[in-house]
Amino acid sequence: MTSSSLGIDGSGTYDFKYSSAGFIRTVCHELGIEADIVADAIQAVEDQRDIDRESYKAYLFVDTDFRRTTQPVWQLAMMERYRRIPLSVADRRLPLYQQPEVACKLARDHYSRCEGVLPVWGEIKQYLFYYAGDQAVVIGVHGNLTGIVYGAVPSRATVCIGGKDFDNLGISPLLS
Repeated sequence: MTSSSLGIDGSGTYDFKYSSAGFIRTVCHELGIEADIVADAIQAVEDQRDIDRESYKAYLFVDTDFRRTTQPVWQLAMMERYRRIPLSVADRRLPLYQQPEVACKLARDHYSRCEGVLPVWGEIKQYLFYYAGDQAVVIGVHGNLTGIVYGAVPSRATVCIGGKDFDNLGISPLLS
């Protein structure tokens, strides 16, 4: 009831009888709210959901200057998700000029929480906030902006199981 997206953005489910949008339509009908108003509200939420789905998924890359020696690839693939910290949908909706500030705070909090070390990957050297493809803002470990990078995307360790990337199997991370 407090959701600004009416619970139809994928954050809420109701039962086996109604879809999320169907539930909203039924409740609003029972409350006497005009169907046109409800349809417009649902359409606005669905349009925003589509925009969010298609937009660039900005993220913070945790740079440890890692160089592989004897670590098995499967271990690196399992720990890969800890090197990339996604911005929330709400933060990605902010104007681009406000997102680096959010990324700086995220970097500062992450560094503090991890005490400067990422398991397997090593000591955190800096963060890179990827806001568009291969364009990133460099953020120091204390959350200060230190530069801009163009044309470089960090490598990614992957392992496939049954044709699916390990990260896409729905397995919950062990660390947060």
